[in-house]
Amino acid sequence: MSSYTFTARIWLYESTKAAWHFISVPEELSATIAKRAKGHTGGWGSVKVEVELGTSVWETSIFPSSKDKHFILPLKGDIRRKEHIGAGDTVELTLTPKLPAVDMAYI
Repeated sequence: MSSYTFTARIWLYESTKAAWHFISVPEELSATIAKRAKGHTGGWGSVKVEVELGTSVWETSIFPSSKDKHFILPLKGDIRRKEHIGAGDTVELTLTPKLPAVDMAYI
């Protein structure tokens, strides 16, 4: 599967109980990933990915936004602390969806 590098701003979702940091995957890239992941998604339509951001590399999942036509990537506190990033910061990252290989003979 291909890797995709893009730049995005970290945003904060706050509730009465907690706050979460996210990055929105660009809409066009989200559409590409959604098409490729059809039939290979997890709970809530999630897609497993490997993420590279700064010196950090980890595996997680991206989730379809309930409001927009894109996926969102949650950013855990340990990654934010290690990379010294937070809400409002713009970062460059690389996403590699962890999907089965496509057998081109059947396409």
